[in-house]
Amino acid sequence: MLNFLRKLRRNEMKSGRYLKYAIGEIFLVMIGILLALGINNWNESRKSDDELIAILSEIRKDIKGDLAIIDRILNNGKAADSVARVLYSGAYDSRTLSLKEQRNMFFKVLQYVPFDYNTAGFDKLNDFTGSIPASFENTIAAINVQYNNLGAIYRSIYKSTADYVSSRHNYLALNMPWYRDFRDGNLTPEAIKFFTEGHVYENWVAQFVRDNLYQKYGILHSYMAGSLSSLILINQSLDITGDQQINAHIAPSNSTSVDYAGIYEPKNGATPIIVNLIDDYLFIENLVYEQVNDSTFQSYTYGLKIYFRNNNEKSPTTLTYNDLFGALEAIKKE
Repeated sequence: MLNFLRKLRRNEMKSGRYLKYAIGEIFLVMIGILLALGINNWNESRKSDDELIAILSEIRKDIKGDLAIIDRILNNGKAADSVARVLYSGAYDSRTLSLKEQRNMFFKVLQYVPFDYNTAGFDKLNDFTGSIPASFENTIAAINVQYNNLGAIYRSIYKSTADYVSSRHNYLALNMPWYRDFRDGNLTPEAIKFFTEGHVYENWVAQFVRDNLYQKYGILHSYMAGSLSSLILINQSLDITGDQQINAHIAPSNSTSVDYAGIYEPKNGATPIIVNLIDDYLFIENLVYEQVNDSTFQSYTYGLKIYFRNNNEKSPTTLTYNDLFGALEAIKKE
């Protein structure tokens, strides 16, 4: 009987050791699985971050290429605007039309410059299924504003402009027998009369002066401002400094002498304006602005406004487009 009890006790001790061993094995297996999952998640997160960085690099390349084209278009737009204003003032006559080298000026109001921004990188961003790190959220938001908001407005206005120009040429082709000769460089008395005396062409010129897509405050400037804003934030996310293409367009804010950052409360109860400094560039409502002097800064976005800083209340005075030219003249005199 004693031998039986001793054997039973030994068997219980062995079972206890086996149970502890089994529990230890299960614990180690669970730890291994958790470690494997953690490493896998870390690898996936790293791959996702690497993919996002590659996409941002491609968007940056697209934007820089578009900005170079936009610069050329806007320079041509300035020339077209100058010519149109000469026509609008009536400072020409039939002798101007008689000179072939000057005759092309009459077609400035019958032209538009084809341009569409590159969306290759942005399309990849839309297809991106990984997670967006918190440090990249502002950058992604600015890119979305650029392409989805400003880009959509630009394309809509661009299409309207193209359609309107086409309708003018169709009008001439259907109603003016001299149109073919004029396009071939041959001047007729009927053509001279249309361009120098007719109210139709005068109205076309007036509308071009008002709606020139590529003038200084046109929608293409607005898209350019959005592109510059995105480029600054992308450079910040990718730790890129010294981008000369940005410096060629806007001057960095003098952040050492003036603290611009904060919330500005307009006196008329309008929506507050949020001002930030990002990489020494002044941002107002997520769009970069050009600094005029220590107290004045402006944007070339659509519906241009200039904000004058009130140092006592941090409250800007908003100037509308109609006040713009007088305001700029006042700034120049300071």
